[in-house]
Amino acid sequence: MIDYGMDVWIDVLSTYRMAWISGRVGVGKTSIAYKTAEYYLKKGYKLITNNKCVWADENIKMNENGTLRAVVLIDEGGLYLKVNRQVELMASYPAKMDVVYLIPSYWPPARAAQQVRLHGMFTLRKAGLPWNVYKWTAGTGAFRDSGIVICDTRSVFGIYDRQDPSAGADEIIKNMMEYIEEFLKYHGRENIESDEYDTPEYYLQDAASAIAEAGDEISSSVVRLRKKRKY
Repeated sequence: MIDYGMDVWIDVLSTYRMAWISGRVGVGKTSIAYKTAEYYLKKGYKLITNNKCVWADENIKMNENGTLRAVVLIDEGGLYLKVNRQVELMASYPAKMDVVYLIPSYWPPARAAQQVRLHGMFTLRKAGLPWNVYKWTAGTGAFRDSGIVICDTRSVFGIYDRQDPSAGADEIIKNMMEYIEEFLKYHGRENIESDEYDTPEYYLQDAASAIAEAGDEISSSVVRLRKKRKY
């Protein structure tokens, strides 16, 4: 079994704690997500997921030290994680809460969840080889790194229902917001009501923010293009 680059990918994920796993249908997005989750589960983490999965835990509670120690795998999470402010809150405390978020999804999640991306490039299964090839990128702007993962995901076959379209992730997201609120209470910090991140006002603010960011990217591209034309 060959798992080239998997150790580096785990190190990157353990630093950032949230990753969007992208790619076309059939390239192995969910499989690599469970292959990644397996590493953490072997270290005592619990699994929260919207898939039918034999590894999934129910009724997970915060530990006495205020941590959760869990992998949150939201299949097709891009359909549900659309509010930047909500995702930013989820991404604010994963290391302190000991949580890892995996979002295998054809559709992109909110921009705040795209700082780390593992993209399924192609599969060699049609050629009779059991490997999928992925490329990860992490960081933004000039501080961006990348690498390759070549992975045999057969070890997770049968762990989850590959035909299951997955349940809606709304309940998982709601529960995570409640865990965060409990975490903040544990440390005597100000409570944050999760409902305030699911209002029309926040969606409008996110839309405005996304438009502004897109405008900045377009402006940067135009500047680079003009510089190239000068030479």
